[in-house]
Amino acid sequence: MRRIKKASYAFVIVMMAATLPFIVSCKKETFKEPNTSVEAIGLSDNKSIFNPFGFSPWHKRSSGVSVPHRGIIEMSTFGQATSYGLMYDESGEPPYQDVSITHNGGITWQVHSITELENNYLYGVAATSPGIAHVIGYNYVNGGGNIVRTSDGGASWKREGANAYSDPASFPDAIEFFNPRDGVIFGDVLNGYFEIYTTNNGGNSWKRVPSKSIPAPLNSEYGSAYLTDTYNNTIWAVTIQSDADYNILNARLFQSDDKGEHWYVKNSSLPLNNYDGTMKFRNHSVGLFKNNGVLYRTRDGGTTWNEVNYSGTWFAFDFDNIPGLPGWWISTGGGYPSDDPRSSFGFGSSISYDEGNHWITLDTAVNHTNVDMTGPLHGYTGSITTGSGDDGVFVYSFLQSRMSSIVSSVNSLTPHMKVNVPKASKNIFLPGNKFAFLQHRIR
Repeated sequence: MRRIKKASYAFVIVMMAATLPFIVSCKKETFKEPNTSVEAIGLSDNKSIFNPFGFSPWHKRSSGVSVPHRGIIEMSTFGQATSYGLMYDESGEPPYQDVSITHNGGITWQVHSITELENNYLYGVAATSPGIAHVIGYNYVNGGGNIVRTSDGGASWKREGANAYSDPASFPDAIEFFNPRDGVIFGDVLNGYFEIYTTNNGGNSWKRVPSKSIPAPLNSEYGSAYLTDTYNNTIWAVTIQSDADYNILNARLFQSDDKGEHWYVKNSSLPLNNYDGTMKFRNHSVGLFKNNGVLYRTRDGGTTWNEVNYSGTWFAFDFDNIPGLPGWWISTGGGYPSDDPRSSFGFGSSISYDEGNHWITLDTAVNHTNVDMTGPLHGYTGSITTGSGDDGVFVYSFLQSRMSSIVSSVNSLTPHMKVNVPKASKNIFLPGNKFAFLQHRIR
């Protein structure tokens, strides 16, 4: 994957799936949690949808660009109001350093270019407050990696971690934050061991994890972009081993339970045979993983993975668990129309209520890329622009009464397993609740 990462951008896209010293206080932020209901957003249910219900919870919005072929490949959300989306060009044009950002629950989006990451592929984003986000990039001209941070909601960006990934042979794969102060960046092998950095001060300084705290790499083993996830203080990361022609020989699942300070191998032979993948956990035990159009599930924290024998349509671009609804997941299908395992089951989205055993179609023929759910009745997916100026992203905003139709369908499928209509998400920025966001996972 080393050369695959550094190959032409068109090929890279085919292979893709995946602070200042502070104590965060909402009083110091200028961003407020909006009303993200369908009524507030000013949208009606989309009835031009092929599903059993005659409506879709997804509402098309402009990602902030009017040219075609611009997609969102990765998102990081903070609460329901804020989302940072990394953009790419699915037609194979040179990489862009653009981020599409909303601070009002998806009503409007603005694109900001990170000039500090010129000549960089953007591989990861982590939002730690409405105004603060971190982005990593790989310099495809000079080699090495870069970390930048915004403290004003994306209007400006500054370099951080100048000591990290400064070697031309360095390659940062993924960035994750557990809370506004503690974060980790997983990178490829450099000088005999994986180049992993941690911060405990919001990115003011980054410290490399010593080799004694990381499993020794196998021959020709490296990290993988878009194949990490976190839950509480735990982080999982997938590594890949290949031969001289970059045919995959093996994949391992690394795990740390102390915010990246110490690592061990959770699974020494992960089922991976294609450079397409997504892995997400909804708690310490249950997670889903997909590769090459096959869906797997673990119930023991990643030690074992079994193929899911599901019914209905599972879409293969991305998926995410729905916060506040244990066992509920959203899947999306999109990207290239053909020759892409991420669209092998078509374009659209579906919802599961039982850890992926049954999938109910929400829409079809709609190009959804990555998905990030913020609550039972709210979330986002990226998309790909057509040039009309009114598309590029979707907002999941369900009328609570509409959700009862999904629940009724669910209960008719599995009468032995009854589920209830979820309640609307609470405003996490209520007075006196300024640290409630720590209960929300930051991807």
